[in-house]
Amino acid sequence: YIDTDSELFEYTSNAITKKGLIQEGDGTSSSPYLISSFRELNNIREFAVFDSYYESYYIKGYFKLTENITISDDWQPIETCFKGNFNGNSKTISNISMTIKSSNNYYGLFRSTDNATFSNLNISNVTVYSGSNSGSVCIGAICGFASYSDFTGCMVKSGTMGASYNNYASSIGGLVGFSSH
Repeated sequence: YIDTDSELFEYTSNAITKKGLIQEGDGTSSSPYLISSFRELNNIREFAVFDSYYESYYIKGYFKLTENITISDDWQPIETCFKGNFNGNSKTISNISMTIKSSNNYYGLFRSTDNATFSNLNISNVTVYSGSNSGSVCIGAICGFASYSDFTGCMVKSGTMGASYNNYASSIGGLVGFSSH
């Protein structure tokens, strides 16, 4: 049964699209998804698609900040690998606070990136607190792990990365915890 009066979905003859995740843009280079609020930033995680060849999920598309965004709660990194283009538009995402909850994991705005591009993104007041477990972690403001990704004009203005976390196997950086290629 499909409720065609739903405010959450848009129905066409051959597709069902979630509405309200990001209000403007279609994710292309000429019309990127425009991120203007915490809710829209958080909703990027809902754009995950399945790659049947690699049997994994990823997020792809063009995203652009249009407003400064302040995060008020403990941030949970966007878990799905980001393979898109994120234009910070010289705006700032502030108050990213994360608590390390497990070992052998990645922490940042995104957990990981692959063939992604980030430009003109400012991060301020990022704080990562250690958990009580030991193990290897990768911590960065934008992502914990980056593969074949480009970061241009991005900066971390202030914060504490890996607070009280002293595991020798950890990789901690300002923008990226660990980068491959």
